[in-house]
Amino acid sequence: MNDQENIPQNDTPVEAQNAEPVSAATPELSVAPASAAQSYPPSWFPSQPPPSPEHLAAQERLSKLPPDLRVPWGWIDLVVFLLFYLGSTTVLLMIAMAGVASFRNIPFTSLQKHPVLLIGISIAAQAAGSFAALLYFWVLAQVRRAGNFWPAFGWHSLDGTCTSGATVLRYLFGGVALAITVTVLGYFVKRPGPVPFEEFFKARQTVLMIMAFGILIAPLVEETIFRGFLYPVAARQFGVTAGVLFTGFLFGGFHAMQLWGAWGQIALLVVVGIVLTAVRARTGSVLASFLLHVAYNTTLFAGLYLGSHGLRDFPIGK
Repeated sequence: MNDQENIPQNDTPVEAQNAEPVSAATPELSVAPASAAQSYPPSWFPSQPPPSPEHLAAQERLSKLPPDLRVPWGWIDLVVFLLFYLGSTTVLLMIAMAGVASFRNIPFTSLQKHPVLLIGISIAAQAAGSFAALLYFWVLAQVRRAGNFWPAFGWHSLDGTCTSGATVLRYLFGGVALAITVTVLGYFVKRPGPVPFEEFFKARQTVLMIMAFGILIAPLVEETIFRGFLYPVAARQFGVTAGVLFTGFLFGGFHAMQLWGAWGQIALLVVVGIVLTAVRARTGSVLASFLLHVAYNTTLFAGLYLGSHGLRDFPIGK
C-alpha cells in the first residue's frame, strides 16, 4: 500500500453516526499537539542521522559508474575473502584426509605413499572449498543488502530480459575458438620439465575427477570470484581497462602454482583471463565470460580425451 494513502487528506473532523455525546463525567482524552499529530511518520520513529559528506560523495561517485560496477564491497573484503578461502580449503583438505585415512585404515602420515588417492582427496577438498566460497558470497550479499545473490555478483542476462539460444551459442563458440588458439600458441612456447599439475593426469580416476571439476564447478566459481567479485572493485579503483588487465593477471597467478616453472603456459593463462574479463566488461554480465570459460575448458578436456584414446593411455603425453 502506498504510504500516501495513510496520510489524512484534510483536517475536517468527521462526526461518527450514533455517537453518544460526551458528558462532563467522561474523562478527557489526551490530544497530541497539532504539530505532532500532523507529523508523518510518527515522531516516535527513530530519526536517521543525516548522511555525512563522505557518504554523499561516495554515493555520487557510485552513481556515475556503470550499474554492474556498483557493488557494496571493496579491497578489505577481498583480503578477508582470500583468507577465508585459503583457510577453509586447507581445513577441508585436512578433514578429508583424516576421514579417508580412518575409513581406509591408513596412517595419516602414510597418505603420501598413495599419490592417486591423495590427488583425489585434494580435488574433492577443492570442490568443497569452491562451494564454501559461494556460501561466503551469499552471506556477504545478505549482510551488505546487495539484493539477490546472482545479480549482485554480475550474473545478468545478455539480451535484456532473457538470453536467447543464439547468443549462448555465440559465446560457446567463442570459448572453443579461444581454446584452439591457446593450444596452437602453446606449441610455440618452450615447455619445461614436469609441472605439478601433470600429477593429476597419471591415472584415469583422477583425470575423470579433474574433468568434472573443470567443467562443472571451476567456471562457475572462478567467474564469480574473478569477474563478479574482484573485477568491479578493480575497475572502480583503476578504470575499466586497467581493471581488466589487473583481473586477468590475478587469474593467471591463481593457476601459477599448478604450472610452476612453465612461465609460457602461465602467460597464456593470463591472456585467457584478460579475454574473459574483457568480455565481462563489454557485456556487463558474468554470464558471458562463464559461457566462454565452460566452452574453453570443455574443448581442452575433449582434446585430452581424444589424445589419450578415450583415457586409455596413461600417463598422458608419454
